[in-house]
Amino acid sequence: GTRAALAGGAAFVAIIAAAGTVAGLALALKTYGSKKLPEVMSPAIQLAEQGFPVDERLAALLQDENATLARFRTTKRIFLKDGAFYKEGEILRQPELAATLRRIAKKGPNEFYRGKTAHDLAAEMQREGGIITLADLAGYQAKIREPLVASYKSGGHDWQLITSPPPSSGGVAVIEEMNILAPIDLKGWDDAQSVHWVIEAMRRAFADRAEFLERIESVARIGVEEFGLEVTMHAHAAGFVEFEDELEDVLGAIEPRLLGVCLDTGHCEYAGFDPVAFYRRHSERVSYLHFKDIDPVVRRRAIDQRTGFYEACAAGLFCNLGDGVVDFRALKGALVAAGFSGWATVEQDRDPTGARSTLADARANLAYLKMSGLA
Repeated sequence: GTRAALAGGAAFVAIIAAAGTVAGLALALKTYGSKKLPEVMSPAIQLAEQGFPVDERLAALLQDENATLARFRTTKRIFLKDGAFYKEGEILRQPELAATLRRIAKKGPNEFYRGKTAHDLAAEMQREGGIITLADLAGYQAKIREPLVASYKSGGHDWQLITSPPPSSGGVAVIEEMNILAPIDLKGWDDAQSVHWVIEAMRRAFADRAEFLERIESVARIGVEEFGLEVTMHAHAAGFVEFEDELEDVLGAIEPRLLGVCLDTGHCEYAGFDPVAFYRRHSERVSYLHFKDIDPVVRRRAIDQRTGFYEACAAGLFCNLGDGVVDFRALKGALVAAGFSGWATVEQDRDPTGARSTLADARANLAYLKMSGLA
């Protein structure tokens, strides 16, 4: 998530996300590895416990980051020796890190997201004004996606670049940066002009990303501040914001008072995330709901065959409420628990020229709402 903050009278943006490295590496090991978690973590545990000699570069780097590291008691003690600073050749030991790694090695990755480590992390976040909660950690999931593949030409050679796909923006940014730099003869990190080119390429790639978020924020601000409207975003299949990660990114970057969520249960399931779990995390920002169910067989076929969204709708992707995979009973419980008082619309994207009767579907959906206590 992203939050704007004030420090020393100057505005800055703090960006933080629920840590995915533990879950990601554990999933990679489970899926593709041949060793057990305790075995592969043993060298890291030993290194944290016994320590390692600080080299000249690390000693200088820690001093350069003094202003940031000194703000927090724990980082000041571990990395700054409470202000004494590490000198080249001294041993940097991290016994707390060793204990954390040992717990993860023994209990598995869930220890980091639901166990003692998660509670310690959430408590420290609360003490120091952070924004990550136990719910954020418990809700994190690592996913295996098809990588983003692009071509890159440099020095007379053709290269294939394999990187992280959307909804992560990093891979797209790297591809843009490298293609900006492709016609330039970079000489190395010791050459000031080469470094300048790299910096400018990175600035432009991230400016493109920021421009998208800024457009959303500017429209939301107009609606709220100039017209007194309540502005919500609807994450939609085949749209600019579709996946859970993308929606989380937008919500983290824009103030809650400016932007809420129109939660569409069918589109959530179509994009591969649980609308009930999402609502529980963001109930305070959801003021509008689209009740929509989805046929898992049609969804699976649409993904496997790479069917277009509208063709999938015509094939019956969005079925009558109660006939698909959306857990409306659990959603009702979450709505009641959160005291939801907004609006809900039954929405069913379908082909009006097909054999099914629109009126019959509407009656079936109304009957389901009454039976389940949602109407």
